[in-house]
Amino acid sequence: MEDGEITMAEFARLQPNASERELRLAEIAHELRSGELFALAHADEYPVASDEDALALRTPDPVLAAIAASQSAEAAMTDFAATVTGRCLTDAERIQEDAIEQDQRATRAAVWAAVPTTAEGRAALVRYAAFQAELTFGANWRAKAKQEFCGDFLLASLAAVEAETENEGA
Repeated sequence: MEDGEITMAEFARLQPNASERELRLAEIAHELRSGELFALAHADEYPVASDEDALALRTPDPVLAAIAASQSAEAAMTDFAATVTGRCLTDAERIQEDAIEQDQRATRAAVWAAVPTTAEGRAALVRYAAFQAELTFGANWRAKAKQEFCGDFLLASLAAVEAETENEGA
């Protein structure tokens, strides 16, 4: 549009389609993370340091920092969206939005690449997957997850984490 190749009207007509396409691509990338979900489902079979070893070394689980960074990026987008809702973005705001979206993608990728080293980290990763499912599919994400290829893995992992958390509290 800035180069004069399309008009503002054409941009306004095409932008929702482009946005929907980007969202669907992100959903597909998220949905195809079956390797990570398989690893979570079989976490006891992977050689990781025990919680006692991790505490003795005083090294925090790397997935926790990655999750915190991603949640911060998500919050930044929520805050930004609240300031521009209901109006057209300026060029500077589009640039800002693009930077925030890039940070969201990068921090999500860092979470998926992180390997939890503690039970706390594994549980946090499952909860993070549920958090991302809710961002993607909305409040009714559990019903949508049941329809997806990897949804059963996520729901089963989340149920296990929730049951373990309840047992620790009892």
